[in-house]
This record gives sequence, C-alpha cells and structure tokens, in this order.
Amino acid sequence: MIDTIYDTAIQLAPGADKDVLRVSVLKVEQIICNYCNVDTIPEGLYYVAADMVAEAWNRIRMGNAGADADGSAEVKSVTRGDTSYTFTTQSESMKAVLSTSGFLNDWKTQLNQFRRMR
Repeated sequence: MIDTIYDTAIQLAPGADKDVLRVSVLKVEQIICNYCNVDTIPEGLYYVAADMVAEAWNRIRMGNAGADADGSAEVKSVTRGDTSYTFTTQSESMKAVLSTSGFLNDWKTQLNQFRRMR
C-alpha cells in the first residue's frame, strides 16, 4: 500500500528527493488515518494520498523558488552581527507544510467520504 502511494508520488513529483517523499508518504498516511478514524488508508484514497504528497512537495518547491540549482534550501534565519545564516532542509520544509491545518483543509472534501465515526 505505502509502496503504491510512494511510486505514484514519484511519478507526480519526478524531481523530488526520494527520501523526503518516503517520509512524506508516511506522514500523509498518519494524517489520513487520524482524520478518517481508520487503521489503514482505504484503497479509494491511494491516489489522493499520492496527490497530497506531490502537493506538499510542490509547496516546498514554490517556497524555494529562489533556491540555487544545486537544491539549496530557503533561509530559515539571519543574524547580522558577525553574519550568521541558517537554512531549512527539505525535510524540515515538508514537515512544516504537512503540519499546517490549511494543508488538511484543502483535502477534507475528498477525505470526508471515507471518514468514520469513533
């Protein structure tokens, strides 16, 4: 199941870091299972889950639109005295994107069809 979602996500986001996508699939699985009150992702949500992973990756890429071609991450913080820069990693960016409530809100219409009462 996870492999199916992962393989589909790779096709939807061909330039994505595969390790980040793998972790994102697991995070999306957790989000879907928690929201729908189920133990595993229903088969009808496999492509939705892959779309969620690809959408999260695209949001990261849009956030890193000014990044260098070598994949440098966006600036996380800057200190001016004695100059200090901190950059976010792709996995940190993915975690931030997936943890926002707005991200889940974008998918609730499709997820509600599979939601179960506790």
